[in-house]
Amino acid sequence: MEEQQVTAIGGTVWCLDTTGVDIVPTQHHQQQQHHHQHHQRAQRGQQPRNELHHQQQLTAMALCIAQPEDDVLMHSKTAASLSPFSQFCATVLNRQREQVICFTETEKEQRGRRQQGALDVLPDTVLRALSDSNKRVVAHADLFPHLQQHDVTASPSALQRATPTTALNRLIYRDANTPDVPPVLQDSGLKVKTPHGLSTTSAEDVLALYNRVQAENTDSDVLIELIVRDVAGMATSTLVPRPDALSTTLEQQTMAPRRVVDTWTVRAMPKHTFVDSTTIFIPFAHQELLSAYQLHISSERGCSLRFCPPPPALSSAVNELLTVSKRLMQESPICEYAFGGFTFVLNSTSTYLIDVTLGLSHAIAAVLFNRRHGNASHIGVWPCPVARFPDIWTFWATLHDRDCAYHPSDSASSSGLFPLHFTSEGDGSCTLVALSSAPERLEELWSVSHGVSALCIPRAHIKDAPSAGLHPSLRRIWVGSARPEYRLETQRYRLPNRCLALMRAGTDVIVLPGNHAPTREYWEFVRDVKGLSEEQAIFTSNEHFVLDNDMLGAPLAQLAHIVEANPDDTFCLLPYCVTPGFEEWAGHLLRNHSNVVVCGDASAWVDVYGHKGILHRHVARPHEASVIERATPHVRVARGFTCDTVDDLLLAYDLLGDDKAVIKPVFGAAGEGIVFVSSAAELTAYTFPMGQVSLEEFLPLDKADDDMEIAPAIHYMAKEVIGTCLVDQLMQSTAYCGWRASVTAPAFQQICMDATQAILGATSPTGPGGFDFLSVGGNPVLTDVNTGRFNGAHFPKLFLEANSPGRRFYSFKFKPGQDLCIRDVWTAFEAQGIQFVPGESDVGVFPIVYLRGLAALFIAIAETDEEAHALHLRAVACLTQLQDASGAPA
Repeated sequence: MEEQQVTAIGGTVWCLDTTGVDIVPTQHHQQQQHHHQHHQRAQRGQQPRNELHHQQQLTAMALCIAQPEDDVLMHSKTAASLSPFSQFCATVLNRQREQVICFTETEKEQRGRRQQGALDVLPDTVLRALSDSNKRVVAHADLFPHLQQHDVTASPSALQRATPTTALNRLIYRDANTPDVPPVLQDSGLKVKTPHGLSTTSAEDVLALYNRVQAENTDSDVLIELIVRDVAGMATSTLVPRPDALSTTLEQQTMAPRRVVDTWTVRAMPKHTFVDSTTIFIPFAHQELLSAYQLHISSERGCSLRFCPPPPALSSAVNELLTVSKRLMQESPICEYAFGGFTFVLNSTSTYLIDVTLGLSHAIAAVLFNRRHGNASHIGVWPCPVARFPDIWTFWATLHDRDCAYHPSDSASSSGLFPLHFTSEGDGSCTLVALSSAPERLEELWSVSHGVSALCIPRAHIKDAPSAGLHPSLRRIWVGSARPEYRLETQRYRLPNRCLALMRAGTDVIVLPGNHAPTREYWEFVRDVKGLSEEQAIFTSNEHFVLDNDMLGAPLAQLAHIVEANPDDTFCLLPYCVTPGFEEWAGHLLRNHSNVVVCGDASAWVDVYGHKGILHRHVARPHEASVIERATPHVRVARGFTCDTVDDLLLAYDLLGDDKAVIKPVFGAAGEGIVFVSSAAELTAYTFPMGQVSLEEFLPLDKADDDMEIAPAIHYMAKEVIGTCLVDQLMQSTAYCGWRASVTAPAFQQICMDATQAILGATSPTGPGGFDFLSVGGNPVLTDVNTGRFNGAHFPKLFLEANSPGRRFYSFKFKPGQDLCIRDVWTAFEAQGIQFVPGESDVGVFPIVYLRGLAALFIAIAETDEEAHALHLRAVACLTQLQDASGAPA
């Protein structure tokens, strides 16, 4: 289990996730469950609702409304759909890390929970938090017996929907199964008007109940109320106009997928009670009444609830309702609950209590969210279908794009939408809370959210590969072509060659530039060391700088032949980056061969997200937030602007207000094109050789003990981080010369990881990429994005994972002379016993890339970071000696 320290602070401990608990239900609950399931199957043919899903929603709402500093929240990692939302709340709502205890349950521990009790296998830190006398404990009712075993006093907080008729049967209405038992409030001694009525979960009983209540109340209006709940737990309350409309109303209210009947109520009310009436909702939390709200319900909008201040003319009546509510809360069985609410209907002649909500409902969560994070006078809460959204961050970014996201930490955010819970599993479910000081703004927000829910999220035009193209069952086709913007010879040849180290014998194929002696030498070396066959390499004519431009013709025909000869295999194209040139030739394979997929982000995605321009606002549009701002507003980004012209540069330079600045081409890589400037004259002379650029502030960087600047980086495939969390780039001027284990603190690394996960969630990449940070004053600053393409560190990380997982590495560059061939280097490594032979060695040194006279990249693998660094020093000494002996400088 993972444990975090819990400080002894006041507030609430939320213990709401009962994943894995095998609780024997009470007889009353069993009866309700039987009736409820029977009715569902009879009317809709649906399975019972997933109680685990409800518990996850309960925990998700707790994450939203918990006090930022005083509360402690606990949830199990077995609730997989909750973890992304938990991370989202931690980032957006500024949760302190020690506030959330997230524990992992193994299969053994889950068995223990069933056999011993829910809390018997929890870590000591959890029990300490629960037994802290300074804290209130809010728990799911299923946990009560086990909490009592540990002398923990808790308030129940099960959602009303978890036991659908409890509040109605026991508090206000008689249960149709036990009509002679009066409701609880009738015996409480409190003078509260409640309707005379009966409730049931069986549709077959409704007509008989209607006739009975009508016969007993001839001078009243007899109303049939149907409550339908959807998978998000939102309730639709519909009054049936007459008995013969029962079947039609039921069909209309349950047409939507995964909506089921919760309760039927037949009640008698004095005639004309609902004429010119006002509905008042008064929620409470921890024995404290919250503000009174006028409640508007719109079942046509999927049970949209709108809360607003009661009109001034009703202030006296509302004060009386507050007094009644306080007594109900304190002097009836309701006092046992941590949360609840009372719904009254009042007109000029009478006032009735028509509903009591016990537990943390969506309505109460919305009110508490407003109390915790805003002060809006108008609140709305409604379900929002999110089936088309892969994750919470994509949904959040979409709300941002439409200027309707409510950000609690932003003082300028006075109105907007916030998700009280979100899951993308199955059909996906989400409940939104809307805050505003004006009722018309709530209407706008509802319209926007309705449009967002119907939005079709665009997917790449290319077919996605499972597991980001690295699944062992896929046969990989490596095509490392330079982008059209690149200009360096090292990029022309290094990008395709560095894939060689990842080749698997008899399985993978690689495309390499032909008519290039250093490439041929390195291919033959890897072929022999790894046991590859000559047929696994396809050589181009090498007429063009961009390898993609040489693919049409013989190389494409060779690939097609290999694919056609193996129809039962799935081939995955792995380009350095998806460009229009790649899509042109790859399209031939994709259209004609169903067993070919692509691991990479489509060029349309790259145009939006695959460049450094997502870091900054464009200087010509300074009021439009950048992609990174929308994805993770709390991560610090180097100050800067995106620029297209010299005039843009001059304006950005003036806005930055510093003497020193840095120009970075947005499609640059490996430090190419980066220019340091210190005057407007230098900017005036800039010619934009690589297109659009960013102008950034110059940052004073922290240094490690060896005087190396601290520049951590994270790398990913699709939405999964690969390798160890952070590695520090070893920098020479603006270019990296290798990677090693990061020297930054765990807290520093966690901030970087949280930012990375947020960006991945917001952009949903399907290919490789990475993010570069800098350490400035001990804090991380996001300074570079290398999205939509492989980064240099991918290859040593993937090589380590494939050949010696679990060990540590140190990767370093070396420029070999024209006369220092790879065979001589390998022989020297063998003589010193430091060579790494894939499939045989556990530790040693291997050339990830070796192009004589151009560039080389090595990886040193060892048991510890210190041993990997020492191994790298031995390899560098050996290479330097060989270089000197060859008589030719690098």
